[in-house]
Amino acid sequence: ERLLLERFPDISQVKCFAGPELPPDLGLAAGDVLVVVVPALPRNRTELAGAAPRIHAGRLQRMQAWLAERASPFARIQVRNAAYERVQVRCSVQVARGASPGAVLRQVNRTLVEHLSPWFDTGRPPEFQWTLRADEVESRLRELPGVDAVAGLSLLHVASGPLGRDFTLGDTARRGTREENELHARLPWSLALPMAQHMLTLAGDLAGTRAQPTGVSRLA
Repeated sequence: ERLLLERFPDISQVKCFAGPELPPDLGLAAGDVLVVVVPALPRNRTELAGAAPRIHAGRLQRMQAWLAERASPFARIQVRNAAYERVQVRCSVQVARGASPGAVLRQVNRTLVEHLSPWFDTGRPPEFQWTLRADEVESRLRELPGVDAVAGLSLLHVASGPLGRDFTLGDTARRGTREENELHARLPWSLALPMAQHMLTLAGDLAGTRAQPTGVSRLA
């Protein structure tokens, strides 16, 4: 990992996976290595908060050839881009007395985008095999000025399968217990990205508000 970062300075992150720990669809065996790379992006840019950067195929092949020259002749190395899985938050927000509802909702949405973006210093780190808990997100929103309370928070998760097909929609509101109120990476080599718009509603009395399941047609 360190060698590749030094040789290709336009890469910000590298992660190696052994064949047996990956989905069988990829056809990797014992001794095979999957090398996942993430290109560098400018930090803290709102327009790039949900960006899914990729390296073109020719450069990936050059990286693969460079690694193969330095690896065991018995190792098969495959270099590929990271996968990206989208996260959207749904919740009800109670606005503090005297605060502008529209301004507060815009701030909540902006905070969610930046908190979930791996390209922001104030956000979650760009980590593979990630986990995201609903109570973590709710705690962050409760810290915002103008927010009195947050309720009914659920996390939506859009991800593809190992070969870039077979898209799935996960929704923590469909699960039964608080311990299940979290998302996990579907693919070991994926990063979580925020959707640009989250599903936020204004509420007066939040007593009894519960998370509600969402279908694909409701995604913003």
